[in-house]
Amino acid sequence: MSEKAAAMNKVPFSLRSISGQFGGCKRMSLEAIKAISEAEEKARLTKAEAAAISKKLIEEAEEKGVLAIEDAKKKAEEEIRDLKRRAGDKAREDARELSRKTENRKASMLVKADGRMDKAVSLVIERIVNS
Repeated sequence: MSEKAAAMNKVPFSLRSISGQFGGCKRMSLEAIKAISEAEEKARLTKAEAAAISKKLIEEAEEKGVLAIEDAKKKAEEEIRDLKRRAGDKAREDARELSRKTENRKASMLVKADGRMDKAVSLVIERIVNS
């Protein structure tokens, strides 16, 4: 086997299959093989670099996402505390208003009862006297 044929057998399959695409030549020159090998190495390095950059960007995005979630959680907790405080204030005010209305009704009923008491006492006395 010639030196070139032996070198061809050491070339990755993808490079050997390309050799047939150069004007029907069955053999590639050593320079072409080196150029293709260099291009493949450069592509491998570029791919590795892109993967590293991609990994870093994903990590940064995940970190930003975690921070955004924590921030949203804090804001939601603050909003819930504020809503609870306002609901408590409203409930106390409503309870005071209800208490005032109840006291007013109670006073009104007492006034009516006092007015009817005189009439009731008169009716009882009248029945006793007439019996």
